[in-house]
Amino acid sequence: MTEMITELHSGLRWLLVVLALVMLVRLGQGTMARGSQKYGRPERLGMLIFQWLFRIQWLVGILLFLFRGNFVIGYRWEHAISMTLALALLELQRMRFPGVKDGQRYRHGLAALVVASILVFVGVLRLPVGWSI
Repeated sequence: MTEMITELHSGLRWLLVVLALVMLVRLGQGTMARGSQKYGRPERLGMLIFQWLFRIQWLVGILLFLFRGNFVIGYRWEHAISMTLALALLELQRMRFPGVKDGQRYRHGLAALVVASILVFVGVLRLPVGWSI
């Protein structure tokens, strides 16, 4: 059971990395356009899919954390906390604020994605296997 959850967690990781790179490019282009580009369906859908996959990845990680036990190991806690912070940041970005223009949506999405990606990168580096395949 643990091996299956580990494989799912690992596979989702690479799917999230690819989607994050695509969204970084997409949001970066919109940010560089300085508000002249409409924040449309591809951006909303891409971020929505990314956030849902991230939630699923977080839940699978929590299951893996619980099934493996041994809650005293420090690097597991560091990893779990950094992933939780990244998820919280993405949830804050997802909130709807009235009067937010397209340029601001691009900037907010890009900033949240960059900071969340940094948290994820550092959190994964804390693990003994790190980013190895």
